[in-house]
Amino acid sequence: MKSRFKIPGLYIISILLLSSCSALNKLSTGQTDRLKKGEFYKTYEPKKMPVASSSIGLLPITIQPNMDEPDFEYDREDPILLQLTDSITSKVHQLSVNLTDVPSYTLTDSKNGPGVYVGSSEGDNVPSAAFMQREELDKYPPMIIYMNKAKDDWKAQASTTAAEYKTDYLLRIWVSFAQYPKSDKGLVKKKVMLGTNHEKEIRFFSAEDKPVEVLQISGYLADNKGNIIRAGAEGVIHNDTPFWLQVLDIEELLDNKTISRLLEKERREDLPGDPLTLDVAIENLIAQLLDRSL
Repeated sequence: MKSRFKIPGLYIISILLLSSCSALNKLSTGQTDRLKKGEFYKTYEPKKMPVASSSIGLLPITIQPNMDEPDFEYDREDPILLQLTDSITSKVHQLSVNLTDVPSYTLTDSKNGPGVYVGSSEGDNVPSAAFMQREELDKYPPMIIYMNKAKDDWKAQASTTAAEYKTDYLLRIWVSFAQYPKSDKGLVKKKVMLGTNHEKEIRFFSAEDKPVEVLQISGYLADNKGNIIRAGAEGVIHNDTPFWLQVLDIEELLDNKTISRLLEKERREDLPGDPLTLDVAIENLIAQLLDRSL
């Protein structure tokens, strides 16, 4: 007779646990996920991904949003960064994907909108809410993605904007900076995984516990109700601070000369035709966010 009462009891407990988890998820303001090696994206609503016939609205492409303000040492009004965003905008429109321009800076500049961080769990500018402890076997800190949820008023505005421009989704892209962890390449070498099928070797004398400075293009896809469906980033170019500066705990940031090289000179020599690194990163970002081949 006792066994008859165990199943209903477990069932009730399971329902209560699921209900409490659902309630906690609704109350939480953000979500942190550990990324597997070589992954740079997270799908939050798998059943709501766009199809080929979906209408995609492109919000203005800008510099890093306000969510990851800590230790931000780059001038958002720097002409080279503005030139980079203009170049990315032009290149996005050259891709074989139909996008509708949605020139709403109100949505992109709002502090109530969603935010996304992709990078090392121990990076200098990782949001405080995105902390993730290393696991016992981790030699290097893990790559994480943190999604800061949008406020209700931003979602309402996003819904109104999507309806105005008759789009099913809103695509948001921005230039950002983060730190990526190193990883081993063979027995003695090190490398940094920058993005989709993209890695670069790190100099031999480089401290294991020091991350690599990376310029990345980040983005998210939101539905017409303002919910984030998928988000992620592609690292474009990196800088590994020289060892003697690492010993002094000094970080060497990416300079304007390095950033300007992206526009015309930095190329992926590992790919047929040596395409521009920026072009490959943009195409990978759009393809990954929309889950389609371009």
